[in-house]
Amino acid sequence: MKIEMDPSTLCEALTLLVGYLLSSADGLYDEPQGYGPFRLLDAARRVLSIMKDNDLSTPFHDDLFDRIEKEITNVKSDQETREMINTYILKYTEEMKKNLTNQ
Repeated sequence: MKIEMDPSTLCEALTLLVGYLLSSADGLYDEPQGYGPFRLLDAARRVLSIMKDNDLSTPFHDDLFDRIEKEITNVKSDQETREMINTYILKYTEEMKKNLTNQ
């Protein structure tokens, strides 16, 4: 099934994301070390949002978006953030394996 998207809206969202990634890359030189993982989590959240807005997400993606959205606003230690990221990685890997097996 092909999903029809408004190309200008998608292009605008992706253009903003690229700008965010570029400015984040530059900021990493002067920001505290803990900002890097936060910025990457935020970038993942933004990609998931774009997927959701363009009917490209699955319930798994929507749940991951909701979890990141909730967690990103809570201040955590570097260790807690790392554990949270590792949990997301494991769940994402499990979902990818499941999808690849079903193809």
